[in-house]
Amino acid sequence: MDKSKFLANLRASAVPLRPLQIPGWDGLVYIRAQTLGEIREILEERDSAAPTETDDSRTAFQKDPLYLARSIAKIVRDEDGALIFDAKSDAEMTELMAVLADAAPEVSRAIHDAHNEVNSPAKSEVGPEGN
Repeated sequence: MDKSKFLANLRASAVPLRPLQIPGWDGLVYIRAQTLGEIREILEERDSAAPTETDDSRTAFQKDPLYLARSIAKIVRDEDGALIFDAKSDAEMTELMAVLADAAPEVSRAIHDAHNEVNSPAKSEVGPEGN
């Protein structure tokens, strides 16, 4: 396979959506594995958070009062694969956080568990020594 064919195949490789039905909810939300570009952006955001003398960059990033809302906003999608929320919008994240504050913890756990599942390697991809 040459470079142009490889790149064409790579461009055509869509990341599949996984429907998620949360008990008691009307309708589905969708989760998909993050692309390498999305992972890079998250890491850049984390690394750009200014740490204090006693914090590493991850701890400083997690001190964002909207951290939980932003983390959920970065993974829930509609049926077309578009993000439902803008994680960079403080107004949207404040609204989402207010609703999350009154929601059952099982809801955010179900979303995060589904996201972890789609981002984990398949059992066939993991050797006996792990990944």
